[in-house]
Amino acid sequence: MCVMTWLAQLISPNISSLISIVMQCQYLYSCITEHVDGNAGVSLRDILIFITGTDQPPPCGFCKIPRMKFVEEERFPETSTCSPSLTISRNNTDYPKFQNRMDFAILNGYGFGQI
Repeated sequence: MCVMTWLAQLISPNISSLISIVMQCQYLYSCITEHVDGNAGVSLRDILIFITGTDQPPPCGFCKIPRMKFVEEERFPETSTCSPSLTISRNNTDYPKFQNRMDFAILNGYGFGQI
C-alpha cells in the first residue's frame, strides 16, 4: 500500500467527522441567534436553564466552561448541568430537524423541580 493511500484512509473518516461537527456547530449558532432575535418559541432563559440548570447566571460567572460533545447515534440533545455540557448528535442532516430537536429538548428538559 502506498503511503498516500494509507494517509488518505487515515484522514478520511476524521475529515467527515470534523465536517459533521462544524455543521452541527453552525446549526446551534443559527438556533441561538434565532432565539436572541425573538424568532422562536424558546427563549434564551430557556436555553440557560436547559444547559446549566439555573435561570440566572451567577454574579461572578460560572466556574466551569460549558462543553459540547458530539455522538454518532441519532438522539435528542442532552445536557449535564453539573459539567455543564451539551451533547448533540452528529446525524442532524438539515437545520429544521436540528432546530425541532433542540426546541423539543429545551422545552421538555427542565430539571431540578423547575416548572
